[in-house]
Amino acid sequence: MLEGKGDYDFYSAIKIRNRKTGDTYKAVIIKVQTFYGPVPAVFTINKENVVNFVGYSSIHGRIREQLMSNKTNKKINYWKSKIPSIIQ
Repeated sequence: MLEGKGDYDFYSAIKIRNRKTGDTYKAVIIKVQTFYGPVPAVFTINKENVVNFVGYSSIHGRIREQLMSNKTNKKINYWKSKIPSIIQ
């Protein structure tokens, strides 16, 4: 488990490795508030601290399609900018 700065109890982070390329990343799961309530969102961070939103965990079907089709999700963009300062 990775330890972040501050008193954050709403996320979990681990180190992961791409089997094909051998590159290492950090994977972060954060509770993100949506119209359907708080949902675990999965992000990855590469060595250059570039954050990529992977998707929502535990959401399937029509609700997942609706959440993933929102390309201008301000909450996801907020967390993409905030995660590098939390995970260091």
